Amino acid sequence: MKDKAFRFVSRWTVPPRSRLIALVNAGLEAYTRMEGQSVERSLRLQVAVEGVYAYCVRTLRAHESAEKISVELYRGSGRLRVCVTHCGPGGEFDAMLADGRIEEIRRTSFEALGLVIAGEMVESLTFDAHFDLGLGENRKRFQLEIAV
Repeated sequence: MKDKAFRFVSRWTVPPRSRLIALVNAGLEAYTRMEGQSVERSLRLQVAVEGVYAYCVRTLRAHESAEKISVELYRGSGRLRVCVTHCGPGGEFDAMLADGRIEEIRRTSFEALGLVIAGEMVESLTFDAHFDLGLGENRKRFQLEIAV
C-alpha cells in the first residue's frame, strides 16, 4: 500500500486459526489506548476486524490452504486503516465486497454475519485482489477505515 496520507503502524501475521484473532485484538486495543481513543471506538474496530478475519479463516480452511493472514494498521488524516490480507483462494463474498454490495450478503453463516456487522462498524469496508509480482500470487486485501 503506497498511500502517503497514511503511515504504517504495525503488522500481525498469523496462521488461519480463529483463536489467533486475540493477538490482533490485543494489538489494536493497545494502540487505540496509547492514542487516547475511547473504549467504544476500540471495540468497534476490533469487532469489525474480527468479522473480516473470521471470513478469511473460513475461506482458507475450507480450501485447506495454509496461507497466513496479515493484518496491518495504518494511521493518517484523522483515520485508522486496517488491511487484512492473504494470498489464498477467494471467498464467496469477495465480489460483493469489491462492488460495495455488502448489504446484499445473505446472513446464512457466522462469517457472513460478521462481514455485515463489520461493514456497519466502520466508515468503509472494501475488497480488492491483485497479482503480486514479488510473491508470484494473487493477494486478497480487505481494507477497513474508521475515523479517530
